[in-house]
Amino acid sequence: MHATRTENIFGAMTLAAADAITAGAVEGVARGGATAAALNVIGHAAGLSIDRLARGLGLSHPGTVRLVDGLAAAGLVMRTASTVDRRSVVLHLTAAGSRKRRTLLRGRRAALAGFLAPLDERERAQLATLAAKLVRSHVTDAPIALATCRFCDERACDDCPANEALADV
Repeated sequence: MHATRTENIFGAMTLAAADAITAGAVEGVARGGATAAALNVIGHAAGLSIDRLARGLGLSHPGTVRLVDGLAAAGLVMRTASTVDRRSVVLHLTAAGSRKRRTLLRGRRAALAGFLAPLDERERAQLATLAAKLVRSHVTDAPIALATCRFCDERACDDCPANEALADV
């Protein structure tokens, strides 16, 4: 069976949007998409563990440790002992990491603004309603929510559909 036209167009649109988001977000981060996503996730969920970061980024634990090692060596992330379990560490952005995160969020916003430019306000509202419905149906647990929103600016969503979905789980 062949894909429907709607499935094809939706697939093409989501890939084009993902490419625009990634290009905009990584422009100010020399290491690429996983680095940009890690900076954004750590900034959004300060104090998360390496394991939670790995699950949110879809990376292996050793790969995430290497990623965090690179971010720490670059002065963007610091590790501190967890107050819950002294054997584990939690992650926080440094001041330089916070500045880098703001840069990547500006790049992401500019890329998305350009991508959505052909839509008028009514069409944008319709798209937001439909996209929120799809996000809510996709998010079934916290790692999926973190992965889905890994490039989001949490300040833009007072009514985050991923958080709404988690409340229903």
